[in-house]
Amino acid sequence: MKKLNLLCKSAILVIALLAITISPVLVKATPAPKPIHITQIRSCDSSGNLKDSFSPGEDVYCTMHISQGDPGQTLTDMRIYIVYDNEWMKIGGVTPPLTDRSDGYETKSLYIDSTNSSLIPMWTDPILIWSHIPTPLVPGQYDIVLDENHNGQRDPSEHVDDSDGLVVGFFVVPELPLGTLMAVMASMAAIGLAKNRMKEKQ
Repeated sequence: MKKLNLLCKSAILVIALLAITISPVLVKATPAPKPIHITQIRSCDSSGNLKDSFSPGEDVYCTMHISQGDPGQTLTDMRIYIVYDNEWMKIGGVTPPLTDRSDGYETKSLYIDSTNSSLIPMWTDPILIWSHIPTPLVPGQYDIVLDENHNGQRDPSEHVDDSDGLVVGFFVVPELPLGTLMAVMASMAAIGLAKNRMKEKQ
């Protein structure tokens, strides 16, 4: 009887040691899910083609580049602002509040499921951020700011379509006579080329 009790105690001890040894292995075998990571936000047309120049009678869309994200991961209630060029930058070390210059900021949530996770890295479907009806586009230079934590300001980790502050996010060009328009378009094409080259180097 004593031998049996000793065997039972030995078996329990062995099981306990195995449990302690195997537990860390089991934990390591289940990595934490990868959160959604956005690397860029860019202006585009309704088909998702990148576009930096719009007329007052057009609609402005944007698209975001997602580099990672496991099924079940979400980003909720992100705000997309259209602001004047460089209006989001710090002034005297103070981050200014974001003021949308279109018809109000857009709210967007992202959800990764088993279908779209297989497409990552990918660009999102176009998101309408400025409709010319009822608010016609006002000629000028603008940036797009993605406020992921919806706190009403641009934080250092959040993306801007002009993250370096050197190149305009997109233009709204007034309807001008053909000769003047061609000159303006040539100037914007040069800026757009410089912008793409800078982004390629990043």
